[in-house]
Amino acid sequence: MIILEEHAVIAMRDTILNSEEPITLVPIGPLTNIGLLFSLFPETKKNIKQIVLMGGAAVGGNATPVAEFNIFVDPHAAKIVFDQDVPIVMCGLDVTRETMINKDDLNIIQTQGDFGNIIIDMLSSYNDVNAGEEHEHIIHDLCTIFYLLYPEMFTTQRADVSVITEGQAAGCTYTEFSDEGKVEVCMHAQNEQFREKFVDFIKAIHQNQ
Repeated sequence: MIILEEHAVIAMRDTILNSEEPITLVPIGPLTNIGLLFSLFPETKKNIKQIVLMGGAAVGGNATPVAEFNIFVDPHAAKIVFDQDVPIVMCGLDVTRETMINKDDLNIIQTQGDFGNIIIDMLSSYNDVNAGEEHEHIIHDLCTIFYLLYPEMFTTQRADVSVITEGQAAGCTYTEFSDEGKVEVCMHAQNEQFREKFVDFIKAIHQNQ
């Protein structure tokens, strides 16, 4: 466990401002700390290349019928983030529900030594109730990293995204598609390629142990 001597927001500020290259932020949970970062230290935006986040959805939700969990937990912070003039890529439920691995993949992963067994144990507590019979596990958070590594795997559309903060629709990422939109919304992923890359990653770690 890493224990920071200062608040995470201060650590982010210092890292971003001291970096010689623009920083890409990859949040995979609620956006509380990034909302605080922009509210307290707006000067950090000048050295942020983009934000690639797991959260939101153009259609539907999983915390409520219209809200995805990460946005629902702190919609006010999410609104602060989406309202900034910073490039954002939204990897929401529209695309994460298409990034699944199945039983055949799990069987291969089980053969990959200690690391493979660690992944199997993790996935056993990560089973998604939205997965169908054929595909056993939806890997939501990994979409962000795979978007950065393999952008050709994803189909995106530009949109303006507004976050609703109050009422029964709180946490909804209201998505208006437009060629002039400032948010890149991931809408589809090539599942076969995702599965292949995921298994190859596990194999590579095992071989290097």
